[in-house]
Amino acid sequence: MHEISESLLRENLNTHFLVSVSDAETVELELIECNDLGSTPKQEQFSILFRGPLQPSLQQMTYEMKHEKLGDVLIFLVPVRKDAGSMYYEAVFNRFVEQN
Repeated sequence: MHEISESLLRENLNTHFLVSVSDAETVELELIECNDLGSTPKQEQFSILFRGPLQPSLQQMTYEMKHEKLGDVLIFLVPVRKDAGSMYYEAVFNRFVEQN
């Protein structure tokens, strides 16, 4: 599993992630937003927003996701809203940055 950062996700906006729902089923989500939530040199705080199909609707939990450039990542997704054609999922990151 790769560790992801705000800068890596910003570089990959509008790209797709495959989410493993079960051994036989995956769902494609598009990364549509990456928002800084007040990061500092010592702490990285940001959120990302994905857009996906209405069905299947994903529950709030950690999912194994695959991306063409980022490889395999684990992300905790929370369903936040839906519209006529899509479901939206948010992930929030808040972690300390290692100092060199």
